[in-house]
Amino acid sequence: MCGISGILHPNGSDTLELFIRAMNDAIRHRGPDDEGYLLADSTYLQVASGNDTSPEIHRSSLPWSISKDSISRPVLALGHRRLSILDLNATGHQPLCDADRKYWIVYNGELYNYQSIRKALEGKGHQFLGQSDTEVVLHAWMEWGPSCLLQFEGMWAFAIYDHAAQKLYAARDRFGVKPLYYLHDAHRFAFCSEIKGLLVLPEVTRRIHARAAYQYLVLGLSEAMEESIFDGIKELMPAHWLELDISSLQCTTHRYYTLPLAESQAITKYSPEELFGLIEKAVAQRAHADVPVGACLSGGLDSSSLISVLLQQSAQSRPLFTASFPDSPKDETHWASILGKHQGVEWHINYPKAHELAENFEGLIFTQDIPFYSMSVFTHWHLMHSVKQKSIKVVFDGQGGDELFAGYPLHQLLLGRDRCINGNIITAFRENSLGLSPWKNIAGLSSFMLKNRLFQLSPVLFYKYYQRSIPENTCIRPSLWNNHADDFIQHYQRYQLPLNSFLHYQFTQGELKHLLRVGDRNSMHHGIETRTPFSDAHSLIEYVFGIPGNIKIQQHQSKYLLRECMKQVVPEALRLRKDKVGFATTEEKWIHAMHEYFSDLVEDSRDEWIDIPVLKKNLSSFIQHGQDLKINRLWRILNYLSWKKVMKIS
Repeated sequence: MCGISGILHPNGSDTLELFIRAMNDAIRHRGPDDEGYLLADSTYLQVASGNDTSPEIHRSSLPWSISKDSISRPVLALGHRRLSILDLNATGHQPLCDADRKYWIVYNGELYNYQSIRKALEGKGHQFLGQSDTEVVLHAWMEWGPSCLLQFEGMWAFAIYDHAAQKLYAARDRFGVKPLYYLHDAHRFAFCSEIKGLLVLPEVTRRIHARAAYQYLVLGLSEAMEESIFDGIKELMPAHWLELDISSLQCTTHRYYTLPLAESQAITKYSPEELFGLIEKAVAQRAHADVPVGACLSGGLDSSSLISVLLQQSAQSRPLFTASFPDSPKDETHWASILGKHQGVEWHINYPKAHELAENFEGLIFTQDIPFYSMSVFTHWHLMHSVKQKSIKVVFDGQGGDELFAGYPLHQLLLGRDRCINGNIITAFRENSLGLSPWKNIAGLSSFMLKNRLFQLSPVLFYKYYQRSIPENTCIRPSLWNNHADDFIQHYQRYQLPLNSFLHYQFTQGELKHLLRVGDRNSMHHGIETRTPFSDAHSLIEYVFGIPGNIKIQQHQSKYLLRECMKQVVPEALRLRKDKVGFATTEEKWIHAMHEYFSDLVEDSRDEWIDIPVLKKNLSSFIQHGQDLKINRLWRILNYLSWKKVMKIS
């Protein structure tokens, strides 16, 4: 797992090496074990080193070893930071090339089926110099071009430079586990694993993209479109690859994969044994590494399922890491202890504190690059800090289980509404179990359906109701609301989708994409690779999305498919648990603890879209009554202003 960067000027530049080193330094945390550079013009190649370059690569005679050549005005520069997980030797150093030095790659990811692909390539005459999956990715591209992407199982973002054809290619995994950002104008093209690497370049303006700001502040969406919140910086979207002609700077992007979806609500057969087999295979593939592998344990069904399978597959000791909030109703330690005290487990409990959040808050914002969804991001950041202290480089994470198997309360409401529409009203209210009393369940579903009906009758009226009925919304200026009303209507139209279609949106474009980005930044900030079978095992994911939504919630149980297939593996108390509330934290207490910081922040803030006088007037009341508000809406406003301060945006 690594960090990658690149920059090119068609006419060459004597400052290109300076810039690529600055970009690489900005993402050093992603790969503290090694660094490398390639500088190139249309004729010559120069392989350069840095302060963190492994001495072994200097002594090697590989095609990608450090060279003594020098290029005064390179056209292209590639940079790489390495977190060594597989092939820890010089043969895993990057940038890496083929024997003829025609194709060069910088790669961030893990290809879990690289050994079978390597065998197929060897059958076609390809020869390999090392044992890394990076070399397999490069040769697969050389053999099959972009069609190789459909053979890959794993997570990746990479760039390949074809020196002879003067082309640059880049690609990203199907579901966006690994990141890639780029900027493209009339004079240059640059890419990086994180936005902060692009911000070090000259003439990159730190202007805010108004539509992205609206989507975050009003809708709670991050990176919902190709354009980032930094105007001019784009994201290579999941399941896409990019082709760039170096001389003309002409750039095109292409989608190579679309997740299939079963739209029908008719009951079909599925096999719990087959589903378990797919999970078992995904875990086994991701357990392979040349360093110790641990796991994050929350006490919920997703992480418990993955860890139970992991423990079943190997007698090897596994370090597990849990975040705990003693004396809080949101504490998960009791549930986590069921597996945490399992034989062969090293269980480490982590205790995030409010004062630690305050001490690390601005650093956390810088780590994330863009505004994030809630203070629970700090809980994960703190957990990764604990993992790093134990010198663990790879951890399993259950991210994606809710979006894959239908684990959120909203999913039950959507299915209840679908059943009512189809005439199954009694079933809808009987099985709409949200952990509340029967009458509260009925009231919750009825309220949800009434709001849906209001939106259907008049989206504009619903928009005005939403804007005026929520106290925190008064802090967002009408100009921002009015300029992007279409985005609001388009977003809420998704709540009219059938359950499976809504899950498909969440998995490919919505919540999961943001959660994966947050997880990547937190883990890579600490030099840790997270592996997420529920988010990138495409055979498993396609199997589950081939099952209609009405089967995914049954008998008062969310995640019915996962619960059924884990009967013989997960302890019953965890398997049948219904009160799991997600990766929750004591947000109300934490926002209270940072009241003084936020008061000073608001006092000093100026903004085009936040009505600072209104926010200043109501801030204390909002914080005091946080439990009565949607605390995440207030948080978004405060986080946005904090982000502007940290990223030096006027």
